[in-house]
This record gives sequence, structure tokens and C-alpha cells, in this order.
Amino acid sequence: MTKSKHLQKGFFLPLLIIVLILILFSGLAVFKGWVKSDSIGLKKTQTNDLQTPAPSPTPAAAVKNDLAALEKYCMEEVLKLPGVPFTYKSKDGPTRSGPMPWLYQYIPDDVKESEKVSCTLAYRFDGRTAYSSVGASYPGEIKEFDRAVLDFVIANIDSSWTRVSKVDESTLIYKRENKNFGTQDFVDVFDGGLVIYIKFDTYL
Repeated sequence: MTKSKHLQKGFFLPLLIIVLILILFSGLAVFKGWVKSDSIGLKKTQTNDLQTPAPSPTPAAAVKNDLAALEKYCMEEVLKLPGVPFTYKSKDGPTRSGPMPWLYQYIPDDVKESEKVSCTLAYRFDGRTAYSSVGASYPGEIKEFDRAVLDFVIANIDSSWTRVSKVDESTLIYKRENKNFGTQDFVDVFDGGLVIYIKFDTYL
């Protein structure tokens, strides 16, 4: 082997070692960067998973932004109202309805129709049976019968309600503010002719 060949061989071997070392270090750097990036991503994912959940909306906010929630509230609250003192044939409802004309004087003009809901219970009765069950004669003593109905409601309604007025001998109105739901609520009770209506009215 000539001297030039020995020199070439001696030069090629260190060069090959240097190239291999560079490749090895490059691979380690890429791997290290990938692991670091993946670790950061994993940590970020874990952090997001452990974040405190957003608080649930308050009842007032839930009702304000959801007519279905206001209707549900109405349907539940009307069932909490006093019943009637007489013997009746059927109890219908609660059914969705609208406020009676005499309530509009208590509801601001800027309240939208979509922001007020009424729910009604209807107690249908036979005149002779119902009147006699409260000590009145049918049909002559209608005022006595209506008075017995309203007096029963007055005696049994929850203390959160304030009596607003007695429209006439057959109609009664109560009002309250429900701060938990941000609503103004009303109750009105009236004689509809062989049916007594008890209504729960609410608006935002």
C-alpha cells in the first residue's frame, strides 16, 4: 500500500467518526425538544382539566334569560297557593294563561309580553253542593259564598304575600317580590261562575 493511500485512510476514519457524532447529537436534540414540547403540552392539558369550573348562573339570571325557566317557576308556585274551602267537582291545571285586565295597573308598561307569565288553577263545582259546603244557599247567597272563598285564601296564604286590594266582593289580589328570582309575583282569586280561578302571575 502506498503512502498516499495510508494518508487517505487515516483521514477518512476520523471524518466518519465526527459525522456519526454529529448525527447522534442532532438526534438527541430533536428527541429532547420533542419530549420537552410534549411535556409542556401534557402539563397544559392537565392544568386545563383542573381549572375551577365556572359558577352556575344565579336563579335570577337563569329565569331572566330563559322563558321556559320562568314558566316552570310559575307552574310550581301556583301549586303552593291555598286551595278552596268548598266541595268541588274537578281541579283543572295548572295551565298557562295571561294576566287578567285588573292586574295591568300593577305591571309597568315597558314589561314585554314575553317577560310575564300567568298560570291558572280552576276549581269547577256544582252550585248546590259547593254553596252548602260553606253554609251558603245556592244561588241566592253568592256574596256569602265568594266571601267564604276569599276569607279562606286570606287565612292560608303564605306570609311572604302582601294584600294589594280587593277588586270587588269576588276578586282578591296579592303581591310579592321574589328577590331570589328577580320577579314580581301576583296572586288573584276570582269567581268565574261555577268555577273559582286561582292564578299565579309573574313578570321580570
